Amino acid sequence: MQRLCHQHVCGLLFLLSFSAQGQTAPTPTPTPDTTKAIMERIRENIEVLLPLSSNRAAFTDPAKKSEIMAALKALADSSAVLQVHGQDQNRSFRYFSRSLARDVNEAFSRFQEGKLDQSQYLVAHLSDDCIACHTRLSKSGSNAGEKLFPRIDVSTISLHEKAKLLTALHQTSLALQTFETLLSSSIEDLKKAGIDNVLHEYLVLIIRQQFDLQRAEKTLKAFVKRDGIPIHVQHNVEHWPESISFLKKGPTPTNSIG
Repeated sequence: MQRLCHQHVCGLLFLLSFSAQGQTAPTPTPTPDTTKAIMERIRENIEVLLPLSSNRAAFTDPAKKSEIMAALKALADSSAVLQVHGQDQNRSFRYFSRSLARDVNEAFSRFQEGKLDQSQYLVAHLSDDCIACHTRLSKSGSNAGEKLFPRIDVSTISLHEKAKLLTALHQTSLALQTFETLLSSSIEDLKKAGIDNVLHEYLVLIIRQQFDLQRAEKTLKAFVKRDGIPIHVQHNVEHWPESISFLKKGPTPTNSIG
């Protein structure tokens, strides 16, 4: 039992490893293009594109073509710079920067080729890349996200997609509420979203970003009592409150950026 508990503690601690690696990564020589500055430029262009990508009529409107093209070009340029800059960062950041550059370039190429539906889909899912670096952006993104979210049509997306979008926009409080609503929804809806993914994304947000262990523990204890949870999920989750108790004894992690 002790060995099993240790394994689950290690698994939960792994959720914090992204931040821990950020603290020990070598810091490159400061330049005008610091990581934060590059990512703020990326954020600015994503703020232009995300609302448009939520509405097919807007994204395919000829009158919007120049605006979208310019934002995609700027986003592709910034992502390329970030990828180069990311070579001096830790492994997780290198992976994120490569993924973002790849996804943005693909969306930009599809738009140039006139494959607007495909480009729209790819742009709409750039929020997945945003989540990967959520804790690395400056807190100034919070106010921008609060203004941006009402401009996005979320009436046709799932609770899971809404939670991920809110995470990407730094709307942490609303994102956590949405995740918790999803975790209390029907098991069928959870299975469609991917229960493992939902739990992982929720815990990464509430532990790494908020470090609200009491709230995480309460949510997990309520979730594990539900009927119909797949056996492998129930087996894992029932041990996580113990792991959270272990985390309570340690120092509060801090997020860092190179």
